[in-house]
Formats: sequence, C-alpha cells, structure tokens
Amino acid sequence: MRGFTLLEILISLTIMSLIVAGIFAIINVADVTWNTDMVLLDIQQQARLAMDGMTREARQAKPSDITVSEEGGRIDFLVPNVSNAVGYYLQGNQIIREHPTGTTKILANYINVLNFCCVGGSGCADCANARILQVQIQATKTMKGRTATFPLTEKVMLRNE
Repeated sequence: MRGFTLLEILISLTIMSLIVAGIFAIINVADVTWNTDMVLLDIQQQARLAMDGMTREARQAKPSDITVSEEGGRIDFLVPNVSNAVGYYLQGNQIIREHPTGTTKILANYINVLNFCCVGGSGCADCANARILQVQIQATKTMKGRTATFPLTEKVMLRNE
C-alpha cells in the first residue's frame, strides 16, 4: 500500500491554509463593512428624526418670535397657542429640546455640529427680517476604528407675520 509523502501533505496543508486565510480575510472585510453601514444607518436615522422634529416646529414660528444665539448653536422660538418658548441646543453630543423651560428631552445622540442661521437678515442671529431658517446637523460615530459621518442641512420657510 502506498500513502502520501511528507512533501505532498505539506503542499496540501499550505494550499488549504491559504484558502482558509482568504476566506477569513473576506469575512473580516464584510464584517467591517456591515458594522460601518449599521453605524451610518443609526446616525442617519437619529439626525433625520431630530431634523424633522425641529423643522416641523420651527416652520410654525414667526420670524419676530425666533431668537438664535450669536454663535448659532441655540434657537428659541414661540409657536402659536403655546405660552413658553421651545428651545433646541447641543449639549455634549446630544440635541436637546427644551419645553417648557427646565424640561428637556434628548432628540439625537452622536451629534457634533448643530447650527441655526436666519437667512435674509443682517446676520445669522437677525431673524426678525428673515424668511428662511437654515438648520445644519452633523452626526459622527466611531466603531471598531472606523468613523462614520453624516451631514444634514435643511432650509425652513418661516411663517408669514
């Protein structure tokens, strides 16, 4: 009876090792891509939900009832039939909605940029003469050494006086 020689076994083992290493490399790339896409999906959903809520409420405000901070990081405004102002601002990496005063709600996480600018006034903080409010959000999250970033900008037509 004749068996395999040592050289044949070593060559077979080397070929099998290369095939297994290739399979693991492909699986690793797929895993990293999957995780990056899931992170991007998560931050996109959070940013879009926050943007939708902010713009829906801001659309109801009159330009004269809007106050934007000088640096553009906070907005406060009145909506019809509500006595207290609604406020939005960035605290750490979270978008916070404040209404009534002192009562806060987290709208989104992983946000590193939140900016409000009234377009049409003498500057971003001059909303009395503005017709459009521009809201910018940028969400960023890092997972497994990869960073996913999602910028989002929306322009809102303000209510007629």
